[in-house]
Amino acid sequence: MKKYLEIKSLSIISLLFFLIIMILVFESCETAFLNPSNGAARGIININSDSLRNDSAIIESADSLLVLSEVNHIDKQTSFQEKERIELVRYEEGPGDNNFNGKPLTVQMEIHSDDYKLIPDTLLFIVKQKYQSWESYFPVSIADNFDEGISTEHIHYPELTVNFQLFEDGLSERPYLIVPVKVYRDRSGITHSYFIE
Repeated sequence: MKKYLEIKSLSIISLLFFLIIMILVFESCETAFLNPSNGAARGIININSDSLRNDSAIIESADSLLVLSEVNHIDKQTSFQEKERIELVRYEEGPGDNNFNGKPLTVQMEIHSDDYKLIPDTLLFIVKQKYQSWESYFPVSIADNFDEGISTEHIHYPELTVNFQLFEDGLSERPYLIVPVKVYRDRSGITHSYFIE
């Protein structure tokens, strides 16, 4: 009987030992087979949420790293060759003595060809506005009345020819169309413009 009890106690101890080893093996195998999200969730359980809320620097740095990694990833994927703008100065000449005697002025504008075909009269309105802005360039004469001590200033409004050079957009090297326009002001002060054929 005594021997039977010793064998029985040894078998119980060995059985308990075997169960403990099996539990340890099972636990280690379970963590090895977890997918990353389950492993992360299991790791988060042990984090103290109060310390996480108070430590905003860690959260901000993690957010910035996430954003930078996404931007770098996008930059690598969207690498394409961009068409460069041509550095062509679009300009407008101011009138001078040669222009008062018939030499055309040059005005460069970026107007899409479809827009110009739709409303070509736009250039007639633009040249009228430009003519009024050029008034400071026009010749001036002063009429003196010595008897009354009065002097009167007169602006002479010349007839000007303007060549509009039209470009499609800022990437165009050459104008697609050159449109000559005449502009003048009559004695009643009305500015007129018309296309030259």
